[in-house]
Amino acid sequence: MAKATRKAEGKTSLKGKGTAAGRADLEFFGRLVQEAFRDPEGMPDRLTVLSLSDEERAWLITPKRLELLQVLRDHPGPTVSELARRLGRRLDTVSRDLRALARHGIVELRREGRTKRVRLATDLILLLMK
Repeated sequence: MAKATRKAEGKTSLKGKGTAAGRADLEFFGRLVQEAFRDPEGMPDRLTVLSLSDEERAWLITPKRLELLQVLRDHPGPTVSELARRLGRRLDTVSRDLRALARHGIVELRREGRTKRVRLATDLILLLMK
């Protein structure tokens, strides 16, 4: 129920923090932050924490989107068109998947003239189950 996402601006938003599951998520996130202060070299520079229900997880983390993320990890900075070609998928479906992932702070889209470049917005994603 709690959702903590580090956004591109460096801000963190928390939702659902009044519930027991939300409090547990916040406590876990707090321990993670404390560990980062103790050992900054051992922590990723960019972290996204998502707390999703089974339904939300099934919608956001699909096999096609995982494949997309793996390609971005292995081949950083492609245009959306290049990414669609590499995946062998239609441009409109790749664009839709990228928008969904961008809304959750997982990827960043940057316009360059008439094209958009894509990069992972995070080094590590922690997925907490509701």
